[in-house]
Amino acid sequence: MKEIILILGLAALIGIVLFNRHRNEKSLKLLTDEQRGQLLNHFSGFRIYSLYALFAVIGLYWLIGYLDLFQDTGALYTLLLVVYLLVTQWLTMKKLKEIDLPASYVDAQKNMYRLRLVGMGLFVLSFLLYTKL
Repeated sequence: MKEIILILGLAALIGIVLFNRHRNEKSLKLLTDEQRGQLLNHFSGFRIYSLYALFAVIGLYWLIGYLDLFQDTGALYTLLLVVYLLVTQWLTMKKLKEIDLPASYVDAQKNMYRLRLVGMGLFVLSFLLYTKL
């Protein structure tokens, strides 16, 4: 029974990620070629640094687990991932405001951000329920 809760949370997260990918591709069509190029230039270094940050989160989780500094490592990892998600999304929104993009594109990105948080929240909730049952 408890495995079903975890699978449902994971399925919700994956479904939302796929849905957001589709919406992101659709929202890119709202931009001109020049605006897409400007967007790519503004975020070219951001993706690699966010990947490094994700590796740092994984490394920090491993280090804290190895040193046995935190009792509930599942909750710790979830917390670290949520912080990573919030910070990267905040930086993304900040960068989007720096670029003069149409409001419809920025609004679509905000909606995808909210939906991504819902997906992550559902997954975290299912994970916590799975570990506590």
